[in-house]
Amino acid sequence: KPTMGSLMMALSTGEAVNPFPTSHKSMSGASSAPADWYAANGNKLPNAPGCANATSINDAIMLKLRIRVPESAKSFSFNINFLSVEYPTYVCTKYNDFFVALLDSTHTSDNPDLQNPADKNLAMDENGYPVGVNLAKSGLFKVCAVSSTYPSCAGDGDLAGTGGLQGHGGTGWLVVRGNVVPGEVITLRLATWDSSDQIWDSIVLVDNFKWEFEEYKPGTGAE
Repeated sequence: KPTMGSLMMALSTGEAVNPFPTSHKSMSGASSAPADWYAANGNKLPNAPGCANATSINDAIMLKLRIRVPESAKSFSFNINFLSVEYPTYVCTKYNDFFVALLDSTHTSDNPDLQNPADKNLAMDENGYPVGVNLAKSGLFKVCAVSSTYPSCAGDGDLAGTGGLQGHGGTGWLVVRGNVVPGEVITLRLATWDSSDQIWDSIVLVDNFKWEFEEYKPGTGAE
């Protein structure tokens, strides 16, 4: 359900429907990564340490927004909830489905804690791991059955009634933040894709975009 209001956005590597399908669907075929983000990561898909690197991008979908920043705003935030059928079987494998939130802004800061990421991706945790299935290693997957393998799991009750996501897992609602310059026009690209295959779909829910009146540390984490 939405965190604010009656509507939210869904981006999926399969069909964005509720409940989520129990069967998987190949959507858009092969694709390439956003070129600037890919180059900033050494022309490879970034990953959690010790996990296999993804070999291809499939079933990609992107929403590109151009937004004029209000004169009083210095940052923005929105909520995401990333859920995947890849969890738990394919954690730390090459089948690491991704979500990225790429911000183009003229914002700069002498404080490294306030500087937007060099690769533009706000959808990463405090360790610099991109939002995806492999976040289960770093503890940001919370909506999943409690187990010793993933001690961060707080239970999977929120997956009841979600169809094909039952028995799998997700992050629960997280907050994404980025810093901006008042009055500028920013570009925000939100994208998700299947890694290394065209099955075992993932979905990201996006909600509650709002402007903030001070700068925050950019990135993704719990509220």
